[in-house]
Amino acid sequence: TPAIIERARQRFPQARLEVRDLLTGSDISPSFDYVLASGIFYLRQSEPMSYLETMVRRMFALCRRSVAFNSLSAKAVRRDAREFYADPAQVFNLCLDITPYVIVRHDYLPHDFTVYLYRDRQDDRHD
Repeated sequence: TPAIIERARQRFPQARLEVRDLLTGSDISPSFDYVLASGIFYLRQSEPMSYLETMVRRMFALCRRSVAFNSLSAKAVRRDAREFYADPAQVFNLCLDITPYVIVRHDYLPHDFTVYLYRDRQDDRHD
């Protein structure tokens, strides 16, 4: 969100931080070390899995090092019918089609997961 980006700019003035629509911004070149998406998939009602795939592929095309994103998990015990819950195994397989260097974290909260995609094995890993 713009407010979060503004706070991050204050904390890290040397960093290039942007809020963008990756699917309509044809002027965006692959010049970001990291591309992050947090909380953008859960309210998607129209073809949510297709949207997730399109966004993840676009994010990876724009990164030099890594992509991270999260989603609500289809393995969640309690669900809200108004929210999209992705199947972590399906997302993992989708990401393996993009890069062989994928980490899925499904262990930190009972209802969501985070995925990290890397360009190569040399990149920093999430601990």
